[in-house]
Amino acid sequence: MFRIDSEHVIDATLTGGPARYINHSCAPNCVAEVVTFERGHRIIITSNRKIQKGEELCYDYKFDLEDDQHKIPCHCGAVNCRKWMN
Repeated sequence: MFRIDSEHVIDATLTGGPARYINHSCAPNCVAEVVTFERGHRIIITSNRKIQKGEELCYDYKFDLEDDQHKIPCHCGAVNCRKWMN
C-alpha cells in the first residue's frame, strides 16, 4: 500500500506495474515520490545513490505508526534496521 495523501491509497497487492515488486529496506537505494499531474497523482521511483549491477532495488515503505499489536516486522537485514516497518 502506498499512501498518496490523507484520502488516497494505492494498493498494488493484486495488480500494478513492475514497481509493486520493489521491497522495503531501512537502508534503501531508492526513494518513492508522489508527483501531481493535471489528471491525477503518480508515484515515481528514483535512485538515491549509485546502484550496482544485480543489486536489488528497495525503498523505505514508511508505513504509518501502529500500536504494538499491529506492528509489521522488518527483515531487511540492514545494519540500521528498525526491526519494524511501521
